[in-house]
Amino acid sequence: MILVKRPVTSSGEAMRLGPGDSGASGYHGLSDSAWYTATGALDLTQCCRKSIELLHRENGLKLLLTNDDGISAEGLQRLVDLLAREHDCYVVAPDQGRSCCGHSVTNADALRVERVSPSQWKVSGTPADCVRMGLIVLGIKPDWVLSGVNHGGNMGIDTLYSGTVAAAREAAILGSRSMAVSQYMRRDVAKDWVKTAIRAKRVLEKLWSESLAPGHFWNVNLPALTPEDESEFPVTHCPLELGPLSISYEPSQREHDQSISSHLYQSNYQSRPKQEGSDVHYCFAGHAVVTAQPAFVK
Repeated sequence: MILVKRPVTSSGEAMRLGPGDSGASGYHGLSDSAWYTATGALDLTQCCRKSIELLHRENGLKLLLTNDDGISAEGLQRLVDLLAREHDCYVVAPDQGRSCCGHSVTNADALRVERVSPSQWKVSGTPADCVRMGLIVLGIKPDWVLSGVNHGGNMGIDTLYSGTVAAAREAAILGSRSMAVSQYMRRDVAKDWVKTAIRAKRVLEKLWSESLAPGHFWNVNLPALTPEDESEFPVTHCPLELGPLSISYEPSQREHDQSISSHLYQSNYQSRPKQEGSDVHYCFAGHAVVTAQPAFVK
């Protein structure tokens, strides 16, 4: 069972907008650098969207976007703000954070789909559920499904746990071209999601014209760059790192019942294995890394 809720107009009438409607920020015609200056000074969540009639991109792509950090995550919304200047963008994303949910799907409970704007829906499910809702229930027929930008890297073994990667994988299984995009983060480098969106756009535009085998998807990780390194960064195709993460568990609290214990996950992402030539090796060295992954191994 699918429950779909639509927003209403000021008069209380339900919106009658089809899945071909789109939304975009009010910064059309600006260069990426000028857009960065404008968005750095304004809260984009408060900016008015242009009317639907003005938003359709005759020569642009139709893009379906999702993530695993939730529909309000900045990595997703800043990417939508930038891409919607040139393309029709539709967002179908979880109603809350679903990080590390892997490729889980909902098959026993009803999925609630709520339209929160003309081109955005939130779903009470996982990233893979969101892709299914967008493609099957809402009937969106995108040129590309984009998952991200994720708040943190998804390299090597991460791709098995990541809901971001799972969404791109689900789209490939369902026959859509897709890619997962993640921003590797370091504690000593400030987060700037507008700059991340600009980096992502540069890599996306390169990959849109490259050959991708059926049943495969792109997994992209963006480097953590200081302002001094921002001007240029290489885009490198490479295999996944095969080494496991170094993990441990620390006691998190003392339980009253001695037969129960609680343990908190611990890991140092920066100290993970990074074989020369792997995605971890290159991303840690300042490259945007790209891996073509099969949706499943036959």
